Amino acid sequence: MTTPTNSHKAWTNKGGHVTGAHLLLSTAQVDEQQAKAWLDRVGWDAAAALGVDAAPEQSAAAEGAQCLARLLSHEEQWRSDTGTGRLSIRELLELARSPSGANEAELARKALGRRGIKATDHGLVIANSPDLLAPIYGNTKWCKGGHAQRLRDLPGADAAGPVHFPVMRTHKATTVPWAAAGF
Repeated sequence: MTTPTNSHKAWTNKGGHVTGAHLLLSTAQVDEQQAKAWLDRVGWDAAAALGVDAAPEQSAAAEGAQCLARLLSHEEQWRSDTGTGRLSIRELLELARSPSGANEAELARKALGRRGIKATDHGLVIANSPDLLAPIYGNTKWCKGGHAQRLRDLPGADAAGPVHFPVMRTHKATTVPWAAAGF
């Protein structure tokens, strides 16, 4: 994000937490208008961005965005025809959304499925199971299944019911629309 002037502090905060949160989701440089649109999309307002007391639903949406940002920035081991390394969940989702015939797309779907994550036409589906997501949420405040409610605080997110994940069995899940996930 670009550095704001004094009159534009509504889209940043003293510690740079909003900037840091955006960088978890994207490395693209944004201008003030794009930054404000991003804050709106993830459910933050100026008060939440500045750490000022806000309405409970605004705070819940902000925490939901943080919870999702942690998930999307988590890296998994990756092995494909082109080599090995680590890819973020966001990168794996981008691969998984590729045409279904692509080998890397199928490998990405399986890697995400092992973690209880699935890309659908409507959005991102995340298992409510704390065991599948323990490496991501570990000992955070979203461990032990706490991520499910926080993710449901995102705009348009909802309980998905039982969902079958590639390579794994069926689990109750939460659906987050692609727009709320920044795709």
